[in-house]
Amino acid sequence: MMLRYAFGLHSVNSRMKMTVGLVIRRIMNPPPLTSEQRREALAKAAAVRKGRAEIKADLSDRRVTIAELLERTDEPLVGGMKVSAVLSSLPGIGKKRTHQLMARVGILENRRLRGLGYRQREALVKELS
Repeated sequence: MMLRYAFGLHSVNSRMKMTVGLVIRRIMNPPPLTSEQRREALAKAAAVRKGRAEIKADLSDRRVTIAELLERTDEPLVGGMKVSAVLSSLPGIGKKRTHQLMARVGILENRRLRGLGYRQREALVKELS
């Protein structure tokens, strides 16, 4: 077990008065994997990367629209994609325009598709139509 020290907020009493103080977090190392488990995990991760690359290629080639993709966010493969990566894969939209669009709509940089609210989805579709 390893201890990590970090400065952060912590509760002082039952009234939830917040103060800045030293927080000690215990970090447990994950259990060691067998070579077979590691191989399976690597294969699974490669399949996910390949699937997401195919989705981005479909967006780039206009075989799928952003509205269609947003309807599929309950799928783990689609829901786990970052909004910035999806928008950057659209034709004519680079990093700069992606950041501007996300700021206009009110989407944080690290947000994933499954984390978008109804209004954010509507605003994205409207902006990209």
